[in-house]
Amino acid sequence: MDVLSLSNSNDLEKYLIGAYKNDVISCKDVLKCALECAYEGGKLIKASINQREHKDNNPIAEDSSYDKPATIFHQIKSSDVDLVTETDIAVEKLIKLKIFSQFPNHLFIGEEGDIKSIDTIDRKNKFVWIVDPIDGTTNFIHSFPIVAISIGVAYEDENIFGLVYNPMNDELWFAWKNSGAFMKKVDGTIIPIKTSLCNSVNSALISTGFGMYLLRSNNMYAKQEINELLQLIEYNTRQLMLNSRDIRRIGSAACDLCYVAMGRTDSYYEFGIREWDIAAGLVILHEAGGSSSTVGGIESYSLKGRNILVACNITLRLQLNQLLIDTDINRIIDAIENK
Repeated sequence: MDVLSLSNSNDLEKYLIGAYKNDVISCKDVLKCALECAYEGGKLIKASINQREHKDNNPIAEDSSYDKPATIFHQIKSSDVDLVTETDIAVEKLIKLKIFSQFPNHLFIGEEGDIKSIDTIDRKNKFVWIVDPIDGTTNFIHSFPIVAISIGVAYEDENIFGLVYNPMNDELWFAWKNSGAFMKKVDGTIIPIKTSLCNSVNSALISTGFGMYLLRSNNMYAKQEINELLQLIEYNTRQLMLNSRDIRRIGSAACDLCYVAMGRTDSYYEFGIREWDIAAGLVILHEAGGSSSTVGGIESYSLKGRNILVACNITLRLQLNQLLIDTDINRIIDAIENK
């Protein structure tokens, strides 16, 4: 069963039992729209990578034999490791147009768009789609096969739906609030997922990100804060190296969250993430039984925060809250980005 057949399935309701209820929208229609966005966006991503690899191996190949976007051209945003490609932009445009064609009164936040944040007052009685067209752009540029289309939906400030799709290996995860979390495997079967039972740091496999775009910022006025961030990351990495089973760095926050949700890893933390990186994955994680906070341990995690720690359960998360530090992280990130 591929993504399209799932979106057309008459059995779709069985994945929506207990799902978030609202008289204004149909959970089934939202899920179908998100699935179609993910599948069509995924085709663009795979076409871009396939064409780039074909050209690399066959330099005299004609451009006309492939659909656009033709190659993976990229531009630098805040630093030379903060990148955007023509495919990021094309996928976001495709998704945005499809969403507004079906839900014209909804709001939209996208990593590559003009609207990157919506205040609480402007979200009143509104549904907000929160999209990262390619979570893991650096992976995408290098054909490293962990890339995600992340599609979340919030009602006002409440996260209610998430879908994450990795087109490189055809893995897909989705969840509605109060309806459980599910994964579509490579063979097409759909299974409910749960977090692992790990309750000790020393037996935990933990994933993270290093905030490379912050550490490599070109902001000459924030050298002190960049060094402070490096010291925080070095301290936390050392703590995990000495106390956990091992560490992974896979390059996609959306996939990191889904990996914890399905028990592939036991925990994930990172500084500098944005709303579109985690909006979808957090719903999936929570519906699979996971626990989230800031690294400093505030249990009520803000979707608009820049500092996240998740674990397979609260027991492991509290242990990690005691082990890791996030001293002045909000001040540090603000200075690097805005000083």
